[in-house]
Amino acid sequence: MDFNAELQRCLLPLGEAYSLPAHTYTDESFFYWEKRSSFEEQWFCLGLAKEIPNCGDYVLKDIYDHKLILLRDEQQQLRAYSRICRHRAMDMAACPTLAKKNSKSDISADKGNIEKITCPFHRWSYEINNGQLNHTPHAQLSTQHKKSSLPEYRLHEWQGFVFININGQAGAFSTQLQALEKQLSQADISRYAIHQSSAKTSNQGNWKLAMEIAMESYHHIGAHFNSFQKISRASSTYVDHGNQRYAALINPYCKNIDRSHGPIKLDLFPPSSIEQHYQGFVYYALFPNLLIGTMGGFFDINIIYPTDKDSHRVEAFLLVPEGEDDNPDIDTIFQQFNIIEQEDQALMQAWIKGLTSAQAPQGPLTKLEKANWLFYQYLLSSLVVNKNTNSRMQEA
Repeated sequence: MDFNAELQRCLLPLGEAYSLPAHTYTDESFFYWEKRSSFEEQWFCLGLAKEIPNCGDYVLKDIYDHKLILLRDEQQQLRAYSRICRHRAMDMAACPTLAKKNSKSDISADKGNIEKITCPFHRWSYEINNGQLNHTPHAQLSTQHKKSSLPEYRLHEWQGFVFININGQAGAFSTQLQALEKQLSQADISRYAIHQSSAKTSNQGNWKLAMEIAMESYHHIGAHFNSFQKISRASSTYVDHGNQRYAALINPYCKNIDRSHGPIKLDLFPPSSIEQHYQGFVYYALFPNLLIGTMGGFFDINIIYPTDKDSHRVEAFLLVPEGEDDNPDIDTIFQQFNIIEQEDQALMQAWIKGLTSAQAPQGPLTKLEKANWLFYQYLLSSLVVNKNTNSRMQEA
């Protein structure tokens, strides 16, 4: 079967559709196409606006070969610039040991506060309001060269999340999120604070594996038999609503569970309006790379960034109600989540081995994998699957 025919099988109606072919997780040319179509030409999640609440606050973001700095300017506007100096192509955040002590212009950590952006190589600096070059010590530049500025990227803030369009050519931010927007607005995520234990991790495996594991609960009967399966049965989970832009995965709580004990403590905070509505925990998957989970009165946020075809990075945020940052019971959540993360990592490593074997099949999708099926609709429609796909992939 040719490659295009394999992809077309993923787009069949649910019940007839198949999973992605194994080589879409391992092939360099496919990774090239998906990173261009999903992470350059389309909107994707870059982070949380709350990461940088004040003027001059910044956080560094790496999206495969794009080195970015996300900051808040003097007008409280969010900005995303390339952090590659326009003089000699230095990554201005790559040498924290060269940063001047207590400087308000040097990038000395993954996040901080600055008044301007300065390169440690030759001390050229740029304005935070527009990325404009403003200081070039001992350099006699032409008028044209003095107009140099850092490339700026197009941003959109939605429900407290920051989305970016790398090539600047995407259409208006999706209008397909209305049902989801209504639910998140009622939950009012702005009332939640980022807990200090939030973390970044680097992981083996294609980025799609992390998304697909998170957006289906069928594997509760396998990897999470002693954790999530005791809270929400895999057989009772379902996708309530979704389209080519997102999926809402509902996990109804088992009857008569003790919310204060067991695999996950569910009564730490008052349940969100979303949990109350569904009487269970919910995971929203916003394609291509954002996962929003709500359970136990807190939000579990995961943002997946591709590194290369065989690895990805995850930025995980725990959002808790304002004023609850120092609640000692939160440590219990992290201990339990670490166990679940270890279960998922073991699952992913076994999956990677299977996908790289000669016998890896293109398996049928079940109704419990509807969110994965919706993810394929997004991914493959943005790749423009047509009769020319094979030749275009070979050219790449």
